[in-house]
Amino acid sequence: MKKKNNQKKIDAIDRQIDNSVYKLYDLTDEEIGVVEKISK
Repeated sequence: MKKKNNQKKIDAIDRQIDNSVYKLYDLTDEEIGVVEKISK
């Protein structure tokens, strides 16, 4: 159970980092879509 909670926290932090980077580089929704498609 603890492992699952830790993974949820990690995933949430990853999303926050991604969003911060997108904002830092002033990416459009289209550019964000490209980045996310490539990185998966």
